[in-house]
Amino acid sequence: LRYRTLLARDELPVKSLNADDLFNQTEAVLTSLTSHFALPINGQDIQSQISGPLMSQDAKDIAQSFDADAQKTRKAEQKAALARELEVAHEWIKATLPELTALERLPRDLLTGS
Repeated sequence: LRYRTLLARDELPVKSLNADDLFNQTEAVLTSLTSHFALPINGQDIQSQISGPLMSQDAKDIAQSFDADAQKTRKAEQKAALARELEVAHEWIKATLPELTALERLPRDLLTGS
């Protein structure tokens, strides 16, 4: 609710970051982040970050290597396994807070701006 309130104020430079974009379009996301925060980071530095531990280690267990394809598979399996529970939660949100909707993707996306 607070995020939606901030989004309604167009003068604020609020953006959302989609995790799927981070994994699938890493360079574009990091480039957008550096631009959004006016960070003095060039393309070569971004490439160094992408090829370093930032994108090669699992964030929850740095002893494990990160595999984006395995992450996609896990996400799809979890979504399928939780489908009924997610449906119940979405229905509860609609009934309890009709002005809100559960979103797959937040508005004002960092990459697309929509």
